[in-house]
Amino acid sequence: MASTENKICKALGISSDTYNEMMYEYGCAYLAKRTQQMIQDSGCIEEQAQKFTNVFRHSKIWWNWWRREWQVVDRKFLRLPKHSMEAYTILQEGAKKIPSQTEVDFVMDNHVITMDLVEDALTILTNKQTTKNDDTKSIFYARRDKKVLPG
Repeated sequence: MASTENKICKALGISSDTYNEMMYEYGCAYLAKRTQQMIQDSGCIEEQAQKFTNVFRHSKIWWNWWRREWQVVDRKFLRLPKHSMEAYTILQEGAKKIPSQTEVDFVMDNHVITMDLVEDALTILTNKQTTKNDDTKSIFYARRDKKVLPG
């Protein structure tokens, strides 16, 4: 059985590159819209809102979520009796794609961990000391002088 992406490409007469570019562009537009909503709804400074959404723009976790949501709409589209690019874009633009709080937390937690790893790598590579976060509050923290696992 062909993948959902292949079925969409065939139904619309587009290449896989066009399909993926379209998904990426819509994802970026979605994040831009969320940036503006953050500024309007919470009075967030534009620079802060931009930094927040940039975390998502560079997150593999977020893009995997976006692809799953995109493909939910793809499957709905494939059930339509007729296929056109106009119908496809209307469906994709009209779909409510809202990440759960758990998904948002996972992206943010992963970002913090990744930034700590990058900081550690830079320290090792440059032999320079950097200021560290207090990782004793992290769920990933384990005291090195105590046993972590039973046995």
